[in-house]
This record gives sequence, structure tokens and C-alpha cells, in this order.
Amino acid sequence: MTTSKSRMYDASILARPYTVLATVVLVALFFGLFTPRFQLEASSDSLILDDDADLRYYQTIRKQFGEDSFLIITYKPEGDLFSDEVLGRLRAMVTDLKGLEPVDEVQSILDVPLLLSPKLSIAALIQGLPVLEDARVDRDLAKIELTESPFYEKQLISTDGTTTALQVTLKPDAHFETLNLRRNDLRARKFEGTLSETERRELAQVDHSYRKASIRQTERQEATVDQVRGILDRYRGDAEIHLGGVPMIVADMIDFVRRDIAVFGIGVFLFLVLSLSVIFRRPRFVVVPLIACAGTVLIMIGFLGFVDWRATVISSNFTSLLLIITMSMAIHVAVRYHELREAEPDLDQSQLVARTAAGVGLPCFYCALTTMVGFGSLVVSGIKPVIDFGLMMAVGIMVAYLMVFAVFPPILKLLSRGTIRPFGAERGSLTGFLADVTERRGNALLIVAAVLLVVSVLGLNRLSVDNRFIDYFKESTEIHRGMRIIDQQLGGTVPLEIIVEGEGANYWASPQNLAKLRRIHQFLDDLPETGKVLSLDSAIRVAEEVHGAPMNRIIFAMVRRLLPERFKAAVMDPFVSDDFSRLRLVARIVESDPNLERQALVDKIHHFMREEAGLGPDQYRLTGMYVLYNNMLQSLFRSQITTIGSVFFAILIMFTILFRSLKLALIGIVPNLFPVLLVLGTMGWLDIPLDLMTITIAAITIGIAVDHTIHYIHRFKREFEKNRNYIATMRTCHAGVGRAMYFTSLTIIAGFSILCLSQFIPTIYFGLFTSFAMLVALLASMTLLPKLLLLLQPLGPERAAEPSEEAAITATPPASL
Repeated sequence: MTTSKSRMYDASILARPYTVLATVVLVALFFGLFTPRFQLEASSDSLILDDDADLRYYQTIRKQFGEDSFLIITYKPEGDLFSDEVLGRLRAMVTDLKGLEPVDEVQSILDVPLLLSPKLSIAALIQGLPVLEDARVDRDLAKIELTESPFYEKQLISTDGTTTALQVTLKPDAHFETLNLRRNDLRARKFEGTLSETERRELAQVDHSYRKASIRQTERQEATVDQVRGILDRYRGDAEIHLGGVPMIVADMIDFVRRDIAVFGIGVFLFLVLSLSVIFRRPRFVVVPLIACAGTVLIMIGFLGFVDWRATVISSNFTSLLLIITMSMAIHVAVRYHELREAEPDLDQSQLVARTAAGVGLPCFYCALTTMVGFGSLVVSGIKPVIDFGLMMAVGIMVAYLMVFAVFPPILKLLSRGTIRPFGAERGSLTGFLADVTERRGNALLIVAAVLLVVSVLGLNRLSVDNRFIDYFKESTEIHRGMRIIDQQLGGTVPLEIIVEGEGANYWASPQNLAKLRRIHQFLDDLPETGKVLSLDSAIRVAEEVHGAPMNRIIFAMVRRLLPERFKAAVMDPFVSDDFSRLRLVARIVESDPNLERQALVDKIHHFMREEAGLGPDQYRLTGMYVLYNNMLQSLFRSQITTIGSVFFAILIMFTILFRSLKLALIGIVPNLFPVLLVLGTMGWLDIPLDLMTITIAAITIGIAVDHTIHYIHRFKREFEKNRNYIATMRTCHAGVGRAMYFTSLTIIAGFSILCLSQFIPTIYFGLFTSFAMLVALLASMTLLPKLLLLLQPLGPERAAEPSEEAAITATPPASL
């Protein structure tokens, strides 16, 4: 800290240690009261852009065609699916599921109407439709109809007739749906800029009510999923059963979040205890930093509960990150305390603590700011959970800084000096080895760095965002197994929808326009990326097979009148508007296809619709979760460049202010750019795409790695002023602040490695690559950075060294860390 800031800190903090510590305890207790209100969220909102125009269009389409919340159950019996015994067990399971209070309807092969088993005439439709267990149904014909029907095949049954699916529709929450619709309307007006002041206040109230209702909705769905699993467990002995669907994915992801928070938090905490014990071997340097860490996490969790700021899968590791970042600050304080204790043994405890705080307070403050900038840059992603994660961490880092300097120095001041374990001299240690490499192999080091940068840039050109949602989960999870079976045997998972506008009422009732619909439907069906395709044409194909001839206007009008309401609601209402002016086609995408290229598929469909179907851009629109998810992925790629650019620009400004030298600032940028490019380039070479988690690696790497640069250059400037010798200054810095950098890096690397215990694959990649980035950042800060300082001499010319000084530089006795 500067002299004025040091005096202010001494007067306000160190001079009143009991008052400050009591205040910290009261603040922690206050926010601790709100920790039970801390909530988790894992809805589909985490996979879409908050301000996406396609999202607003999708929401309007949902109002017209409806959207049910349902679970999918896959059922593969050991025997013949169509045998009496198997159908009896299936009927019993369906009955048990229907008995659950939250379940509205269960659709299965037992309940769907059969028109071709045997074939019915159009006139017979009015007399009622048979189902599978009716006596008049021929089971062999039913098997053929179900496995070949445009509606049922790959929807309710696999093409080989061995696996069937049950769709368990959950009862809607009328209050939640009303809030959701009103919220969507108001948000649409907000993004369009037409929201009045009254509506703005209403939106704030609706948002608040919606968040509360969504918590209740999620809790109900979690309980329903548990009840459904309890029923399924009773039938698993005779069949292979898997559960899928959005409510189940949400419930399981929330379980992942809870588990990750507990496992990562406890794992990192235990590791910190071990590492501090090994490094410092004094209880005070273990207990006091842990108090700061625990206080930071407690206050942040309470704060999030207080303001109803929910964690998601993306931010589930925020507690671990806060522990690691808080500990890294505390280690810098502890190492500086040890240095001063060794160098100036005559200082009393108050002077020693004051000098310690003055020595590391300002660089730690700038480190906190730059790390906050790194995390804060995630707001440009446009993805709400990523934005929340960045802002959440930015707030947490400031809390961590305040906690460390409000707890650690005051407690140290209240304790006696005691004895400390000397670290030993620098030569012979790892930091000494890196100093030797920098001094004696500096030119070779620059060549290696240049080669690695070229390789990294080439790898960047291979980086993509074409990831598969199924790959987010380990193969052992229910989500992965269920999605794979639905993908491969039951027509795909994520829906891509096409809305086609007609020219007025009954436009899609004419045979000519229905022929155009058939071309579009057939095109989608022939795509290798699609599984099941459903549209009005599916119903028409069934009617044509019953009628035995192509559909004409008269027969089509008769079918529309004669179809039972229940059947019409299933085969027509979801795919055409009441006045037949708007069509909806739904193509389910095979997510497990390793060759799936999301944007290429979207471009292919656009080309067909415009060039071959002859539709203008205002006559059709692609929508659905596939489109929204793809928009999010494309945003990841665009925002990555923006994020990196904005972070480096902000850090360059801060470096220039801190070091008061543009030359030093530019030198400081280099070792921070190096790990980012190397990590992203490595991901490109390994064909690991960017996703919701890995997009954050660059910003986090810059934010945390820049701490090394700040501490090293800040110390380098101070030491150089004393001896005006670059090599001597480098060795002094390696022996001093270099040790703190080494200790903090080990802590960060091992801490992030614990994330590999997650069930969420992006979190595992996040932990591995962030650990790798921290290792590269340490090596770059301890070799490349000092080499650039030695080479470019940004602090001015050296003072000619005396012979005794040269001998002292090269004769430091060996020791080890």
C-alpha cells in the first residue's frame, strides 16, 4: 500500500483489532441467517440466451400450440413386447403411474387409437377407435401399424418393436403458467423498447413472483421424479427401464449441483488444511487463513440467499473458487510476514504486521480488481447463467479481499511473535531452478515460447462449439443412458421446429399446398441428423392409408369433421392452427450422432426452404430448443474473442496505472496471454469444443494468472530501486514473492483438480484445463516475465556492480522448498 493508504489502514483496522473482528463476526452471523434461503436452479433457461429474439418468438409459438411438461420412460422387456404377460405388466405400471397425484396423463402403445389393425373406413371413425387391448384388434397387424405408422414409429415404439416409450404428462400449475405467460409478454416489450413505466413496475413484481413460483414448481417436479422412480424400481426386474424428459434432467442436474457444492467445498477445504500445514507448519498460519476462507464463503452464500440469487450448474463451483482465491491472498500475506520476520528480526509484532499489510495490500487489491475484471468480462457472453457466474464471482472476490485484510493482520497483531519455520535460501529450490533457467537459457526459452504460441494459434483455428448435450454427462448417469436410448431407438431428443405461414385461412387445407408441406416433411425426414419428424402430413398419410387414395379437398374436410376430439387433439392441433393458416413441423434431432454439426444443419434447412421450397424469409421460421441452444453455442464462440479482448484491454489500463509505465504494462501482458492461447489451442488440437463451462476458462485464467504478474513486477520495482541490478533483483524476487507464487499456484492447481470428481463433464474439463492454465501461468511468470524484464530493461539502466556484489549474486547457498 502507499504510505497514505497504509496509515489509513493502520488507523482504521490495525489500531482497532477487537472492534474490526467483532464487526466481521456480526456481518458473518447476519448473512449466515440467510444461508437456508440459498437456492439452486437447473432449468432449460441455462441453455438459452436471455435476450434472444428467437426465444421471444418461441414463447409466442408455445402460446398457440401449447407446451406440456412430461417425462419419457423407455421400457424394453425381456420377452415379446406384444405378449399378454408383458402387456399386463406394462398396463400395471401405467396404472400405478396414473395413480400419482401430479400425473395428468400417461400415453403408451396401450392407449393410442389403431386405424389399420384391421383397417377402418373413414366412416367408421365416428363409431370410435380401437386400442391395442381391444378384442377386435389383430396383435400382428397392430405391431406392424405401431412400428410403421407415421405417428407411432420411433415415437412410442422402436422400429424393431422391442422398446416402447411412455409419455407421462404432468399436471400444469395454472398460477405458474399465468405468471410465465405474463412475464414473457412484458419481457418481449422490454426488449422491443415499448414497455411503459407502469409495466416496468409490473415486470419487477411478476419476476419476483415467478422466481418464487419456479422454486415451488422445481420442488414439485423433484418430488414427482422421485415418486416415478419409486414405481419404476418395482418393474425393473423384468425389463430395462430408463427415465428421461426435461423435469428429470432438471431434478438430476440440481442433485449434481448440490453434490458438487458439497464435495468441492469440503474437498478444497481439506486440501487447504493439508497444504497450509505442510507449507507453514504453524497452527496460526493454518487456522487464521481458514477463518478468512470460511467467512468469505458463509457471507457469500448468505448474501445470495438474501437477494435470491440462485446458483446453477455453471456456478456450482463458486464456493471452491472463492476458497482457492481467498487462500491465495492469505498465502501472500503469510509469506510476506515470514520474509519480513527473517529480514528484520528487530521489528515488534505491531510493526511487523503493519509492514506486512503495507507490502502486500496494494498488489493484492489490484489482483482482486483484475480477477474481478476477468470474471466480470463473462457478461458479454449474453448467457444468463454464465453472466450470473461472472458477477457472482466478482462480488465474492471483493468479499474475499475485505475478509483477508479484515481478519488476518488484526489476528496476527493480537498473537505473539512466536517461532517460524524458515523457508531457506532460494538457490537449489524450484524457484531457484527457474531463476537459473531464465538467466542461463533465456534465449532458448524465448524460442520455445514462440514455437508454442504458433502451435497454439494453429490450434485456435480448430476450436469449435459443436458439442453434444449428451456428452455433458458421464455414461453411468441416468440422463446419458436415457438420452442415448431415446436417440437411437425412439427418434431423437432435442426438437427443431419449423413454423410455416400460409396466405390466409384454410391455406393449408388445399391439396396443392399440402403437397408443398409433404416436400418439406420428406426433406426433414431424409436428413441424417433427424430421427422422428411429425407434422400435419403425418396425419394425412395415415388418413390416406385408411382411405386408400390420395387426399382431396372433400375427403380432407370430411376427416376434419369426423375425427374424434381426442385423436384430433393428438394428431392435428399441435401441428396446424385452428384456421389452417399456420403450420408447425417438429423434427427431433439425434443428439448422440458424433457427426452432428448444429449450425451446418440450420444452414442446410434454410437453403432448402428458400431455394427448393420457394419460401421467402418472412414465410417460415426455425425455432425450438435446438435453435435456442444453437444460438447459445454460436454466442459462445463470438463472445470468447470479445471476452479476451475486453479483459486484456482492461488489464492493460490497470497495469499502466499500477506500474506507471506503458512499457512495463505491455511486458506484463505477455505471460498472461501465453497460458490463455496455450489452453485454447490445446482444446482445439484435442477437438474439445467450447461449452457453458469451458468458455469461462480464458477469463478466469487471465483474472487469476495476472495476480502473479502484479505481485512479481510490484516486488521487482521495489527491489530494483535498492540495487539497480536486474539479475540480482530477479533472484531476490524468485526467493521472496516467487515462493508465494509457487505456493498459491500449487494450491490453485490442486484445488481446481478436485473438480474432476463432478458428474458434469464440462466441470471436469473446466477443472483440468484451469489447472493446466495455472501451471503454465506460473512457469510463464517465473521464466518468460523475468526474461523480458532482463532483456528489455524497462526500469532503466543498471548500476555497475562491485566485484563483491557479483560474487554474492552467484554464491547463494543451496536449499530447497
